[in-house]
Amino acid sequence: MDYLRSLFGKKQHPLTPPAPPSITELKNNRDVDGLIRALTYNQYVNGRVPEWGEALGYSKFRCEAAEALGEIGDPSAIEALVSSLEKDYVPDVQIAAIFALEKIGTVSALDTIVDAVVNWVFNPPIHTAAISALGRLGELSIKPLIIALENGAGRIESEKEDYLRSELIRRWEYASERIVVAFEKIGNSAVLPLVAILQSESTLTRTRLVAATALGRIGDERALASLQGILTDERLRKVGEEAIILLNKE
Repeated sequence: MDYLRSLFGKKQHPLTPPAPPSITELKNNRDVDGLIRALTYNQYVNGRVPEWGEALGYSKFRCEAAEALGEIGDPSAIEALVSSLEKDYVPDVQIAAIFALEKIGTVSALDTIVDAVVNWVFNPPIHTAAISALGRLGELSIKPLIIALENGAGRIESEKEDYLRSELIRRWEYASERIVVAFEKIGNSAVLPLVAILQSESTLTRTRLVAATALGRIGDERALASLQGILTDERLRKVGEEAIILLNKE
């Protein structure tokens, strides 16, 4: 009987994935290399993308690995986190990578998040996470957000296919509104970028309207002349008047 058990007893199936790493242990040991390896834990099983149920289960460890790398804050993890953002097929892992890059906070990490704002405009969860990550940096996010706005406008301008350009404008309209909201949360330090958005005739009209309202809510008198300047534009007049009323109440 013992012999039979040795032949047919419980054995690990050759396709069974290895046991997941202990993220807590790796984090406590500040094992950055181990956490980087965990970022790709069962990303592929025997060369294939796992079924969706499998993928969600496996992705938990990759999310935790990204979060741990962000908390440790070692810039040597940036390349691996960028790879997760670009190549992982589970949005939760990509978003965790963005937030980890935010916590690391180097110029290289922030550049990657700026790129994500523009490059992932057709993937709202990732795109929105990138804007949120920049917005949480306060005044430090002003320059990256301006760059993201400029890069997004450049992408629209360079698109030659009419259908894709129309769809890109529609998506970027939402994106640029989120950026303006991020500026509003920063407050007075973001007044000048908001004024620039308001005055730019190449900026999408809806974005300029949101910028006008944001300036009214912030209530900084530096915006008053610019708000008065849009009253001659039929598209902007009503919102401009409302913004001036808001500003004067502050």
